[in-house]
Amino acid sequence: MLVELFGICLKGFFFSLINYVVSDQQADLGNGYYETLLRKVNSIDSATAENDSALKQIDLDLARTLPTNRYFDEPTSEKIVILRRVLYAYRFHNKSVGYCQVL
Repeated sequence: MLVELFGICLKGFFFSLINYVVSDQQADLGNGYYETLLRKVNSIDSATAENDSALKQIDLDLARTLPTNRYFDEPTSEKIVILRRVLYAYRFHNKSVGYCQVL
């Protein structure tokens, strides 16, 4: 019981910490930051995509993501498109990481 209580307290602590960090970053970056990243994503030309190792790795990994799931079975599937957009945006947000398969 004590372990469960400790786990519940930790969840609350980490949720509060994450909420604080996200709120702090949002205050620094502004409410339209994700949309700014999406504009960068939408302006990628095919030459840039071909030469960017992070973008190429994202596309390779997306093809392997839940290949038997109907939402992820085609490169143009709705969920693949959404996930690609988020991962590409993160690549621009955190250039030092770019992309990591764990994301």
